[in-house]
Amino acid sequence: MIRTLIVVEVPFYREGLVELLTRSGRVEVVAAADDAETAERFARSVRPQVALIDAGMADAAEAIQRMRALPSPPKFVALAVNTSSDAVLRWAELGVAAFVPRSASLEDLLHILRGVAQDELYCSPTVAAKLLSHVAELATTARREGDATVDLSPREHEVLSLLARGLPNKAIANTLAISNATAKNHVHNILEKLRLHRRSEVAALLKDSPLKDSPRRAQQTA
Repeated sequence: MIRTLIVVEVPFYREGLVELLTRSGRVEVVAAADDAETAERFARSVRPQVALIDAGMADAAEAIQRMRALPSPPKFVALAVNTSSDAVLRWAELGVAAFVPRSASLEDLLHILRGVAQDELYCSPTVAAKLLSHVAELATTARREGDATVDLSPREHEVLSLLARGLPNKAIANTLAISNATAKNHVHNILEKLRLHRRSEVAALLKDSPLKDSPRRAQQTA
């Protein structure tokens, strides 16, 4: 059975969950707490596999933070989470492994608890989409912040400036008085260093990048 700690402030809500989960025969409720301090104490003493936490509690976030700091913290499942982007991200950053929507049934909850106890993550497609969108934004931000340290040669900076203006290889070659093959080689190297797949991505990347302030000697050589 899944050793579970219930952390819910409202007494009848907490007692109802204890009763229903115990009756299921699939969950062992090892303790029930109504605040962050009690939750930490029980988590330390009985070492549950999963902590089921009411997201509506005033100190729900504190309860998770306290338990996460323990030597053997439980997995966290948040009950009745507001599925707005900010709320989902806030709980995910706290380390919540699963989100139980308000519309979930007892069977849904049991399925989620079983999955989390087996080191699975669970969330609705809507929540998953929001989390993936956030991950993509973080990846883009990290890439742009890393652009300042990209090692481009002076000539590559010149090519980059022209590339950002949408010039094709032939126009870049004519502007810089180099061969088409050399221009093509510079473009290839720049895309590889900036971890881009298409030349059309250069302008979007440079919009908010420190590289936009790099020397633009290409205009001087035109």
